[in-house]
Amino acid sequence: VRSRHRAEGHPQVLIIALAHSQSELSVTYAFGVLDPARLELSHLIGVTMTSTLPVHVMQRFRRLIDEMTEGLDAVSEPVRARIESQMRQADHNDLLAAPRPEMLAKFAEEFNPRSRRAPYPTGQTLYWNQPADESASRMSDSSGSS
Repeated sequence: VRSRHRAEGHPQVLIIALAHSQSELSVTYAFGVLDPARLELSHLIGVTMTSTLPVHVMQRFRRLIDEMTEGLDAVSEPVRARIESQMRQADHNDLLAAPRPEMLAKFAEEFNPRSRRAPYPTGQTLYWNQPADESASRMSDSSGSS
């Protein structure tokens, strides 16, 4: 989509739709301002315009989430109650000796979006952000320069 707009005495603006999400609620445009004298590009920025979902869609979505939550609660409650009953009957020393989840800490830049957890995980990795100055110093330390 290309569009040119010009108001008297103001720069001409060229708008080109570059990419958009799968819905019409969010569209990104290349927004170029043209020099009025030479009609050459003065500068270019990316502008994303978004719109919220219509109220009736949000209301239907909320009802769907409520119904799904009720259904999940209905099927998970008997399992929760059974596990609670078993744990109440278990020996206190056995519960204390049971393995605990392993919590690993990594920096956020170590996150791999292709990673997969085990079907029955024994722990979780917690990703931490670090202050920018520490990040820069770690980068220079790891590059081998001093």
